[in-house]
Amino acid sequence: MVKSALATAFSGMYQILAAQEIPSAESATLLRNLLPGGTATWQAAFFDTTDTMDNGFWYRSGTTLRDAFPLFVIAEKDTAGPWLPDRARTTHAPVVAQFEVGDFDFTLVTVHLTFADGDTTESAREMRSVLNYLDWYFGQPDHDPDVIVCGDFNTPSALSGQTGRGGLTLDAIFDQDLRFQVGERRFVVTVHQPTSRSSPERGGAPASNYDHCVVSADTLAEFIQARCVDTTVLTEDPNDPEVRLTSDHFPVVAFFRTKGPGVALDRKMTIRPPDGLR
Repeated sequence: MVKSALATAFSGMYQILAAQEIPSAESATLLRNLLPGGTATWQAAFFDTTDTMDNGFWYRSGTTLRDAFPLFVIAEKDTAGPWLPDRARTTHAPVVAQFEVGDFDFTLVTVHLTFADGDTTESAREMRSVLNYLDWYFGQPDHDPDVIVCGDFNTPSALSGQTGRGGLTLDAIFDQDLRFQVGERRFVVTVHQPTSRSSPERGGAPASNYDHCVVSADTLAEFIQARCVDTTVLTEDPNDPEVRLTSDHFPVVAFFRTKGPGVALDRKMTIRPPDGLR
């Protein structure tokens, strides 16, 4: 089921996979093997932490990873790892990377904000820690203005028509932060369809709008579209007659131009903050 679903989802020439809820380094390796072409085609940027829901990137041959690191980790457990998430700022440590695909280079952050039993204010609190990192990032002379933040925000977008606790939306978190109002610091929230799944007993149908691709103003020059994939990818596999869930979310895909007019390498590579922000 998992292998066939991934083969269907990745039948196109997707270059990068950002995945959440990966429990261990062994699971990260298993996912790499399950992707079409396996280890001959895919590399990984994964950092094992003491959490059982880690984030990471898997990227296809031909994509250049310049740098990657886990955000909001405070130490290593021992010389062999794993990392320890800073629980004051994150439940599931984000991962920051910089990639180059064709003539498009960009900083990519994958997040899985806390669900906290549906308390969106807690998700928002963790998102503000991510914004603190981005505030530092945009303040560096050698930063790339093309920034993408993707993953499970456990917070709906304004255009979805849904709201979190107290009427919260992901757009409102950006709108209420004066540091991200003008110029290259402006962000646009995309993906407005339901992306989480109901329980198997309820048919695994689309439910809440939690997963997004958030793009900075400069990235709009390369941005084509972002959306939820065809929901049958995870629900109509003949090898899964019991409709057990490969995931409790539907994948989200985003497309960007990597060649052509207006697409050029920025070659600005600072992404690592000092230890206090990392």
